[in-house]
Amino acid sequence: MSEDGVTLFVDSRYTELAQNQSPPVKVNQIDTPFDSFWESYSRSFEGERVGYESHKITHRQVLELRDRSRAAKLNLVSTQGVIEKVRSVKDPYEIAQIQKSVDIADRAFAKLLVAIKPGQTEIEIAWLLEKLIREEGAERVAWHPFIVAVGANSSMPHYHPGKAQLQKQDMLQLDFGAVVNGYCSDISRVVFMGKPTADQRKVYQVVWDAQESAMRRIHPGAKSKEVDAAAREVVEKAGYKPYGHGLSHGIGLEVHELPSVSLRSTDVLQEGNVISVEPGIYIPGWGGIRIEDLVLVTKSGCETLTKSPKDISKVTI
Repeated sequence: MSEDGVTLFVDSRYTELAQNQSPPVKVNQIDTPFDSFWESYSRSFEGERVGYESHKITHRQVLELRDRSRAAKLNLVSTQGVIEKVRSVKDPYEIAQIQKSVDIADRAFAKLLVAIKPGQTEIEIAWLLEKLIREEGAERVAWHPFIVAVGANSSMPHYHPGKAQLQKQDMLQLDFGAVVNGYCSDISRVVFMGKPTADQRKVYQVVWDAQESAMRRIHPGAKSKEVDAAAREVVEKAGYKPYGHGLSHGIGLEVHELPSVSLRSTDVLQEGNVISVEPGIYIPGWGGIRIEDLVLVTKSGCETLTKSPKDISKVTI
């Protein structure tokens, strides 16, 4: 990427694919090993400043790059997040693809509510959800495996599904997403197998209230850490320990993108950001509840893209 535009270097396996998928970008095919190519190519901009993504390449690769750039006397500059910051603001096409991805995940969840039954294992439910997402038109799932946690297992935010069986009166924590045209979705819902207990209802409502509180603070110019704090305050006032993860992350070509919304984040929200909002309460030995929706930061606030039901009566089987 330079003042003259963007050039994408690929080998023969990807030339036609790159030309089809990236029409505004100049595609150059490399027919020699990259290090040999770079040593020759770098001489065409001798003495220039060249940035490399320090968060994407290894220290050894940097040393090799410097060695191969020695003859050209390049000034190699470490950069971080340059492309990611541009990607954090979505254009109308990108927003439309994310919405399609969300819609597929929503439809799959609606079908799952009808299909899940006591006795199914976490692994079986994860596979069923993945199957439904693919049948609804996703090119692939957003990650693997989905988070499917029965009962007390749901107190672990990034739990991997196992052989635990779903039983009557269990809570079931789900975290899943689809991919459409390269763009991801990310949704979390809790399903109750039978009438929720008083404690389950209480915790669920606190998490939902925390999410709503955070959403009311979302607008262009909002400080990410203040949005996160709005959710944490609700959880703490209710007497629970707040979630240990960040409240939110951007989403797009990757499940986790900029901006980051957490107490330690210095990011400021912009119109066009698409972010998750996912507070949770996790109680070891009891279980956990996390509700997650994707929202678009608009000129005046935010728009919720996710349509899957959250009312406790509609997620009770």
